[in-house]
Amino acid sequence: MIANSRINSGVESFELEVEITEEFGINPSIKIPLENGGYITAGAEVSEFKKSIFRLVGEFQSV
Repeated sequence: MIANSRINSGVESFELEVEITEEFGINPSIKIPLENGGYITAGAEVSEFKKSIFRLVGEFQSV
């Protein structure tokens, strides 16, 4: 949508905000390989989620 607006309408800047109010049961984890063939596991568990807001603001260079 942002790229389309830039290409077709000449949009010069944008601001996008996403608010997440549900945790959706997502608990991230990662496995990090070690030189000896083993690995370290790291992760997180959401125990009390309230909300997250992600804000993306950008400006395009003049054409």
